[in-house]
Amino acid sequence: MKFLFLYSNLRIGGVQTLILRMAKWLSQHGHSIHVFVADAHQDESFIASELRRYASIDIVGVRGYQCLQIAPFTHSFFRKQSYDVVHAFDPIGLWIAAQLSKSMRTRFVAGIYHPQYYQFKVTNLGGSYYPQGYEDLISALPDNVFLFMNEATLNAHAHYYNRSFSASRILPIPIENKLFGDNGPDNTFPQNESLRVVSVGRFVDFKRYPIGVMDAISALRKNGHNVVFELYGKGPLESEFKKYAQRRGFDFVRFMGVVPYQKFAQTVRGALAFAGMGTAVLEAAAAGVPSLVMPVYSDGDKTLGYLHEQKGFNLGEEGKPRSTFGELERLCHLSFGERLSLGERERRSALKFSVDEVMPMYLSYVEDACVLPADFELPSIFRVFYDKILLYVKVKF
Repeated sequence: MKFLFLYSNLRIGGVQTLILRMAKWLSQHGHSIHVFVADAHQDESFIASELRRYASIDIVGVRGYQCLQIAPFTHSFFRKQSYDVVHAFDPIGLWIAAQLSKSMRTRFVAGIYHPQYYQFKVTNLGGSYYPQGYEDLISALPDNVFLFMNEATLNAHAHYYNRSFSASRILPIPIENKLFGDNGPDNTFPQNESLRVVSVGRFVDFKRYPIGVMDAISALRKNGHNVVFELYGKGPLESEFKKYAQRRGFDFVRFMGVVPYQKFAQTVRGALAFAGMGTAVLEAAAAGVPSLVMPVYSDGDKTLGYLHEQKGFNLGEEGKPRSTFGELERLCHLSFGERLSLGERERRSALKFSVDEVMPMYLSYVEDACVLPADFELPSIFRVFYDKILLYVKVKF
């Protein structure tokens, strides 16, 4: 089959690495992939350069990507193309995919990878603004368009849109377990007195947990545990996190910059624990590291426990929080054998997210994906642009 993937950018992040893993697996199994993005973020070029090994890439710029939501532009740009499946990874891509389905009789799906991603009145993820027109589009589309990454994400959108999404599918985030799982005891157990807690992820508003982890480690150190906190990543909250650590005198916090995706496994190996969410917590668990799942939007002393304790495919979207400090202190007191046993439970819990388990599910789901009839009425895209203009005027003037 020939796939078209639509997304805004190829910076290093959870969705971008997901696109890479999906394209790699599909290519290795005889499928063709065309990735269409607004911006490749050449300063973080690993994703783009690696992706080109498995897919063709078109980069059209932010304005070009937005304009392709307008039907005449969509038809003109893609008129010589033919796809079996279009997969939208963001709201703009979803609008383009719906236009293509109407005009080219193409199956299409929308992946949803955050519990509030399509809840635009609740939050503007990453500082983006998506007007009412996108919610109108989602309300109009049938259930079989949507692939939710887990049960909690589906439930959150069902509540927001007051619909069951009963015909939608759960498709967990696939990871390449074999890249992380070949670790012996020497790689998985901390071998020195300075115990590392590691976190990898973008510094964005729904990932405020580093503040709570800093406070928890500060309390641990007062109890005599020589724990340090290694933070990998960057983003809008980087300055806030650094100022917080400096103001509190947390000299045990180390801001390490962006870790290259291909070096993730060697970065987390040997850590006392990993703290995070999404793809990163899955891959850390696959490496046999005790992986504490952190709640979205929380900056307090809260964790939802280890990956192996999560229900279904959930990754921090719901659950009963407990103390991060308490969990880390218990880890510090584990014996060598207990630590290995916990790491092995984490590794096994990550197996259900294996790309070789998830991607065959994906192929079966897209076989039954939605094709919109030619007379299907989409909401007016001009409502979207009108709302964007109003917002721009409000912000600027």
